[in-house]
Amino acid sequence: MESIEVLYCAPFEADAHGEGMTEVEIRKMVDNFNSNITKIKGNFGHAVNTDKFSPVKAWVNECDCIIGEETVKEGLPLVKLKFHDPELFQKRKDGVFKGISIGAQGRRKKVEK
Repeated sequence: MESIEVLYCAPFEADAHGEGMTEVEIRKMVDNFNSNITKIKGNFGHAVNTDKFSPVKAWVNECDCIIGEETVKEGLPLVKLKFHDPELFQKRKDGVFKGISIGAQGRRKKVEK
């Protein structure tokens, strides 16, 4: 029971807080994520850790492509999740459970344009 999820937005796209990252920063984030993957817990709503799913591997999408009916942009960070709860996995497939959170935090850095 696995799924591929978006880890963060594509380079130079704004997230829900109006923030974003360069592709270089996204690649650093993915490398750091993978280096610490055994310590990362699944998370519901940025508030509650869970063992019902766990990350397997993250990567940066290498080219614009289509997966199923979704266009996936080059530079978009993705993560493969393993679900340990069949009911939660079914909710994910049904679109009831979405917006996966890895409980990450970041620091703002002023970037000259």
